[in-house]
Amino acid sequence: MRDTISPRQAALFAFASASAPVITVCAGLHWLWALAATLAAGALTAAVILLWRRVGEDLPSLLPVVWGRAGNVIALLAAVFAAAVLWRFFAWTDTAFPDLPTRPFVPLTLLAIAAFGAWKGSAACIRAVTAIALPLAALYAAVFLFALPDAQPQRLVNLPRGLPPVSLCALLLPVSLVWFAAPGKGRPARLSVLLTALLPAVTAAVCASVPGSGGSLYVMAENINVLSVGSRIEPLVSAALTVGWFAAVCLPLMAAGRVAERLTGRARVGVAAASLLALPGTVWDLPVPGAFFAVGTAIFCGLIPLLTLWIAALKKSEKKMKKAVDNSGSAC
Repeated sequence: MRDTISPRQAALFAFASASAPVITVCAGLHWLWALAATLAAGALTAAVILLWRRVGEDLPSLLPVVWGRAGNVIALLAAVFAAAVLWRFFAWTDTAFPDLPTRPFVPLTLLAIAAFGAWKGSAACIRAVTAIALPLAALYAAVFLFALPDAQPQRLVNLPRGLPPVSLCALLLPVSLVWFAAPGKGRPARLSVLLTALLPAVTAAVCASVPGSGGSLYVMAENINVLSVGSRIEPLVSAALTVGWFAAVCLPLMAAGRVAERLTGRARVGVAAASLLALPGTVWDLPVPGAFFAVGTAIFCGLIPLLTLWIAALKKSEKKMKKAVDNSGSAC
């Protein structure tokens, strides 16, 4: 049985799941690079989401309809790639506690909690992640506000750094929504959409303007004193990033579960398989270049969703047109 996600839930889920990866990637970028990347990724994401809402089905249900037997192969490859993405995410979780040895404890804990939620079903994960989205936004807002007194705007004129290819894993992560749920009815949460759109550029600008940030939100927080006293805000950053990583880890597991449900009738098979494939990543780094993740993300969160939903939308329009012609002919 397919799950649905309302536009409001989708917007909240997108912000919560993308926040930690986006902050990790964009904290070391020039804000203009982050803004340009956000605009490009946002345009693609908006196109996919609009087609998704028009068609009204999740992607695993559409793949065999559009591509035939090859659609099942595409879905299986997407589930395997989702497990590989978790390896990259686990490597990035070090940013939440850079002064401590996080492996395997933090990644393993995140994997266990996220797998338990996905095991219970996508609906349970959707409720959990959307519930933490606004408190998570408040945590990030507090960190950025505390950083403002130490900001030096003149630092923003430095020459921009290039965009690492692996950043596509973070910027296109919200597209993964189409892999595990069909769109529900309602209006999107405009605040969440705005926050998701602004987060990369804001993160890059704040980290670039605070001296000694070293391209890391946590390191930036270490150089900030609240109200000119010895109070520190690193625990606030660690808490926000840890919660954000939980939401990010949930998403690939839910996508793998939906693919397995479509292929075998049992979503838990996909959740268990993806969790087992991702388990070594809690201990070791995956020895694969970032270009692999960039190409995979471009395919499974860009090309495949866009083409599949576009073709499905055309077929749906043709059926409606044919039905309208038949009705008008019978009326005559």
